[in-house]
Amino acid sequence: RLKPNADVYFNLGFIRDKAGRNEQAVEAFREAVRLKPSLDRAWYGMGLALGALGRHQEAAQALEEAGRLQPMNGHAWYALGMAYHHAHQPEKVKEVALHMVRFDPAMTRQLIKEAERADLADPGLGELVLHLHDALVLGDDAVEPVVERTADAPMRFALAIDQPGST
Repeated sequence: RLKPNADVYFNLGFIRDKAGRNEQAVEAFREAVRLKPSLDRAWYGMGLALGALGRHQEAAQALEEAGRLQPMNGHAWYALGMAYHHAHQPEKVKEVALHMVRFDPAMTRQLIKEAERADLADPGLGELVLHLHDALVLGDDAVEPVVERTADAPMRFALAIDQPGST
């Protein structure tokens, strides 16, 4: 007989989630992360199940942990942005978009669209979001034009170009 471990509870949560039994999925995912707090996929699954239950603030907390454990996981960050959107936290959605654009600009654009944040795609700060990836990929030569085009954006976001971990 198998002794229950974090992976078993994750699998149980996954199956329950796919069966639409979200409350029981959350219970299984909670047990998985209790047994193994570094199990990022269990935090992600718990966040998705909580979101499906309409518990968006709790979902955001679980997805924050998933993002912390896997900082380049675009799916976790996208789900976190959407949890913030549903929890009516527009500034947090912006922070997520600024983080995501550094490694997944396509998913960032999807978040902007789904979260109905056209302001992030408009000139000014939005231009920074949509061009930050190019600046980082192309190197220092591309940074100055992005900053010039976004001179009216708040300074802390303009500085994000020089200090990627500051958002």
